[in-house]
Amino acid sequence: MGLPRFSDEFLEFLHAVSEFSLGRDSQMWYRGQASRDYRLIPSLFRGIDMNTPHSVEIVSRLERSLYFKFKDQGYQYIEQASGLELLAIMQHHHVPTRLLDWTHSFAVALYFATESLNFERGPHIWVLDPQELNFNAQGKRLVGHVNPGDYDNLMKAEGAIPIWNTIAIQSPLNNDRIVAQQGVFTLHATRGTPLEEEVFGSQNEHSPNSILRKFDVPNCPIDIGMFLALNGLTNKFLLFRGLDHLASELVNYKNTFIIREMAKLNG
Repeated sequence: MGLPRFSDEFLEFLHAVSEFSLGRDSQMWYRGQASRDYRLIPSLFRGIDMNTPHSVEIVSRLERSLYFKFKDQGYQYIEQASGLELLAIMQHHHVPTRLLDWTHSFAVALYFATESLNFERGPHIWVLDPQELNFNAQGKRLVGHVNPGDYDNLMKAEGAIPIWNTIAIQSPLNNDRIVAQQGVFTLHATRGTPLEEEVFGSQNEHSPNSILRKFDVPNCPIDIGMFLALNGLTNKFLLFRGLDHLASELVNYKNTFIIREMAKLNG
């Protein structure tokens, strides 16, 4: 029996992503999503109709309230964190923020897109050129860190938070999960427009574009499993550091172990 080979369909998918991603001045970012219904919109804006009157002001007040409640009530756990560093901690603990997670790793994005192996939902991967996004937003290709004091001052001001274009920013490496997932962020504009609409406008999301491209993941579970294994992504603990996730992996190991050992006895 020969060694398993990648299917032509999966190789075509890899080729399409590579053709868009490689040979650029900047390293591309990736985001895997499990459903065609998911938009490139951060948790702060989800479930809110941003087209209603005063929605921008309301969401700005909500963001400030979340920020200072987390900062004031969680002070004993977050030390002196403020600004973007604090925002990244909030994101890590699933508090609604204007940050959207991306990764430097195509394999990590593929893992998140296909974790459920439900291909009927339309898993896909977005590929983003962060330098081109920033040049389009602010005339500079630099992808750096946001000054913590600058963001903290925005939270202390009144009125709509004046972030009018989505930009790509580096993540503060303040937790093991960001490091393990090679995480980075987009910091989204206050009007809450999904990034694909901000970039494409009225164009189709599959239209040729140098900033952002969507790739549908083919229904090739064996190929995907092999590819993830080759990239060392064999269990969730590798991406979600912490004892809770390690314990979850060991529970799964117990179940697999029992099934395997019982099969040996019955074989």
